Amino acid sequence: MLSAETISARVRELGAEIATAYAGKNLVLVVVLKGSFLFAADLCRAIALPNLRIDFLGVRSYGEGTESSGVTQITYDLSMPIAGDDVLIVEDIVDTGLTALYLIDLLRTRGPRSVAICSLLSKPARARATIHIDYLGFAVDVGYQSLIADTVSLTLGAGTQYSTPTKRIPKQQFPAWIYADGGFLPRVFLNIGVAF
Repeated sequence: MLSAETISARVRELGAEIATAYAGKNLVLVVVLKGSFLFAADLCRAIALPNLRIDFLGVRSYGEGTESSGVTQITYDLSMPIAGDDVLIVEDIVDTGLTALYLIDLLRTRGPRSVAICSLLSKPARARATIHIDYLGFAVDVGYQSLIADTVSLTLGAGTQYSTPTKRIPKQQFPAWIYADGGFLPRVFLNIGVAF
């Protein structure tokens, strides 16, 4: 079980590591929608870089279920070119590694200076592709339902990964950094709009 305090501390450590590694460079965080946007929000606040840019890439590889289909579909593309920039892909979880590998290969075709990956979680036991995660929060070998104390599951994208668009989850089931002030964390709609 990972407590909210443990996760928050690790996110701050990741931010400090990234800030050190990319000092003096033009870093672009490519946030993989939709599951990682909450992790990415905390991560970007922990990265003390003046030239930090954030962009989003919508990806679907799970379809309506919880098992990766092995086929990656881009549902929302970057808003600006990344040629010459250092790119850090931000994922909530690297499961099979197939999506992460696809994204690394895809983004390299766009001429960035470098491409790296940061993931809050990795499930090495489920890996179907060899992938190096440059910045990793936690490697876990447990089921989706038991990752964080008092939560339903972080790997649901903190309530954003399921296909049901409007189910509301009481904030008591999530760490403090996840929920909105209204007391509930609504799930995200299947398009880019977020219902808070």
